[in-house]
Amino acid sequence: MGDLTRIATNVRALQSLSSMQKINNAIGQHQTRLSTGKKINSAADDPAGYQLARGLESRGRGLTVALANVS
Repeated sequence: MGDLTRIATNVRALQSLSSMQKINNAIGQHQTRLSTGKKINSAADDPAGYQLARGLESRGRGLTVALANVS
């Protein structure tokens, strides 16, 4: 009977560990968003939005260079 109690306890401990890891991951993601002020920080957040944002950043840099060349 003692072995079954240990198994049940270990299963509960593993479930608790899994829940804590999910919570820690969510907290990390929220902290990153808060610290950067950005909604999309990596492709994992929103792949299409990330590609769009990267393209706009690149276009902005290109326009900055073009403006500097005109001046």
